[in-house]
Amino acid sequence: MKRVAVVGAGLGGLSAAIHLAVAGFDVEVFEQAANPGGKAAQRRLGPFRFDTGPSLVTLAEVWDELYAAAGKRREDYFKLLPLDPIAEYFWPRGDRLTAPGTPADLARAFAAKGWAPESATMAWFDQARNLWELAGPLFLRHSLHDGRTWTLGSTWATLFRAGALDAGRTLRQAIAVQFNDPRVRQFFGRYATYNGSDPRKLPATFAMIPWVEYGLGAWAAADGVHAIPRGMHKLATDLGVKFQFSTPVKAIVHEKGWVEGLRIKREQVPFDAVVSNADVGPTYRLLSEGGRLSGGQSRWRNRYRKGEPSSSGVVFLWGMDTSFPELGLHNVFFSPDSEAEFRSIFEVKNVPIDPTVYVNITSKITPGDAPPGQENWFVLVNAPHDPGPRRIVDPWTLERLKEATLRRIEANLGRIVRSHIVQEAILTPADLETATGSPGGSLYGLASHRPMAAFDRHPNRAPGFRGLYLCGGSVHPGGGMPLAVLSGRIAADLATRDLRPVQRTHGPS
Repeated sequence: MKRVAVVGAGLGGLSAAIHLAVAGFDVEVFEQAANPGGKAAQRRLGPFRFDTGPSLVTLAEVWDELYAAAGKRREDYFKLLPLDPIAEYFWPRGDRLTAPGTPADLARAFAAKGWAPESATMAWFDQARNLWELAGPLFLRHSLHDGRTWTLGSTWATLFRAGALDAGRTLRQAIAVQFNDPRVRQFFGRYATYNGSDPRKLPATFAMIPWVEYGLGAWAAADGVHAIPRGMHKLATDLGVKFQFSTPVKAIVHEKGWVEGLRIKREQVPFDAVVSNADVGPTYRLLSEGGRLSGGQSRWRNRYRKGEPSSSGVVFLWGMDTSFPELGLHNVFFSPDSEAEFRSIFEVKNVPIDPTVYVNITSKITPGDAPPGQENWFVLVNAPHDPGPRRIVDPWTLERLKEATLRRIEANLGRIVRSHIVQEAILTPADLETATGSPGGSLYGLASHRPMAAFDRHPNRAPGFRGLYLCGGSVHPGGGMPLAVLSGRIAADLATRDLRPVQRTHGPS
């Protein structure tokens, strides 16, 4: 039985481990943290529990397929609750929208407020659905750097209609053509942040994101998002996958392009293949520690270094001693000036002065996450990635940001919030980098600002190396929970095809 190592127990690494175990390999996962989950982690403050990463679940069928591949039912490992409404939205001048869970209902809600005709919103979703149906299956489920993908008829069907991908204009431009109302423009423009990008630069291809949420459905994890990696870890364990937690990998060992194993502490552990769930940058650092990189092997590393990182965030975890019935599970408080907000994040590289604020309150659906009559607030403000050594997010900036965040929420709710905070922790981009290894706390690898950004992320089969595969949010198909899970599936499929007897005489393929 051939042995495969997985570096990192994030969602992509867990997915790869499960698929490899199903394929019959001996799989061992090495994770620097004490628990599985990667960015989908959790934290406790006194009686309060918080998810500290993703919060909204889309493309639930991705997990159904994962468990079905192992002959299991996802419901036996974790449960998902469909959301309708999906979120509460607040604008600075007092406007509010409870966003229902389907395109038609959202269109009616906009029309009832006089913000956009139903026909305009439905036309927007029709275009978004067409983008999804054209690019989604190819983009999400296949390696775009594997020769077999180019033998599929669907690949060429997509390429022949490449003009329909709307990559020649930005998401901001597409929204401006369709909608006049600034609130609707801000509503749809925020979806650029779902992959850490700027709507002024993100290709309009990504207008498919709101279709995924409203057209295909949105869910919450019944016991918090951390229940998802816990369930995946249990499935992997049931399949015989071995896990080594609190065990950082020191190097990916290779010679003349052949991956030979890992260095754990001072010991070299041999493996027939390695799947790295670490971000691209840290993966190449592990490779540099494990052997000399050739010019060709360094090309992708250098390309990644020169790319524009996606955004990071500052997170406030607040345990509240009272409840706020006017809020839901997901809540968005918009900035009065989104142009200045995105300019600050992506051009000036500073924390916005008056940011958009996202508040997730899982105790709304999981009462055990907070004491009775109290709530757990996960509060996120988008921020630039922060590579150091002189940190963008210093103590003074944090204090100013906290005050701006509280003012924004209190102004919309018309009540005092700050006096009800009884537990607090703060996560900066530097903290996110330490916890997850993402350079500068960048949440999604590189920003998707190039016209064909959806199709040119780092390959899942590492160029110039035999036996090395990559998964996770910094590689194809991109960031977000379902995409990370699919990246693990793609990496495992490539490894399964490649792991056949070979004559080690000609170097890397």
